[in-house]
Amino acid sequence: MEHYYPQAKAGANNSLSEEEINCFGNFAMISAESNSSGSNWDPKTKLDHYCDGKSNPVSVASLKFQIMMQKCNDNNIAMLNGELNREHGMEWNAEDMKVHQQKMLDIIIIKGKV
Repeated sequence: MEHYYPQAKAGANNSLSEEEINCFGNFAMISAESNSSGSNWDPKTKLDHYCDGKSNPVSVASLKFQIMMQKCNDNNIAMLNGELNREHGMEWNAEDMKVHQQKMLDIIIIKGKV
């Protein structure tokens, strides 16, 4: 399990609380090798690293992690274009985690009823 927004950056002196960072919307499965190498990287750094073509995308990321990276990328592009006003390093934030969590729970709950 990997925190997309790093757990090491949680707490009183940081932008996000431990509660926000430790939500289901911020977790995803990735390979053990990838997890150990990038566990304290911010979301944009992880995005750049895992999408650089050198990493094997199948071993790096679950579909959930790929969705999280895509949202981070979309937010980064919107920030660069002036369409989204966020400070650098917050390409993936608590609101993104909440929205992603709800979407994933909706999928799980609906699939579980079938």
